[in-house]
Amino acid sequence: SLLEALKACNANGYHTAVDTSGYAFPQSYQAIIPFTDLFLFDIKQLDASKHLEYTGVSNIGILDNLRMIVKSGKDVMVRIPVIPGKNDDHENLTAVRELLSRLKCENLRKINLLPFHRIGKSKYKRFNLPYRMNDTEQPSQERMRELKEFFAETGIKVKIGG
Repeated sequence: SLLEALKACNANGYHTAVDTSGYAFPQSYQAIIPFTDLFLFDIKQLDASKHLEYTGVSNIGILDNLRMIVKSGKDVMVRIPVIPGKNDDHENLTAVRELLSRLKCENLRKINLLPFHRIGKSKYKRFNLPYRMNDTEQPSQERMRELKEFFAETGIKVKIGG
């Protein structure tokens, strides 16, 4: 299990990191927090109905888990996938920026802006699954630079990619 792996790494002096969508029971995070040095935490969409539409799950618990992890004092890097037409509208980006501004603290280390790409498209074909992102374009470098400046207003370090 993840918990056992983190405990073993921690006991042997290894730095531990968990990459997460945030979708898990709070008790699961409470169990792994003591053995995790860094959380890479994805924020996709703050509008609850859009999050449910795009991901199939509610974001309420996800956001509660983010707050809990930040409050724990463990290092956190927030990762924001930038998906044109899905979550790159001004309303969502402003809401995400406001959330991160409210959460800002020493252990909220960085915001990574992840531009949409189609690298995973071949996996869908291999598993005979429909790929629903054919009409989605990758954001331009200029757009990503604009977003970097937009999120820099939080006072948190921002990086394109991650």
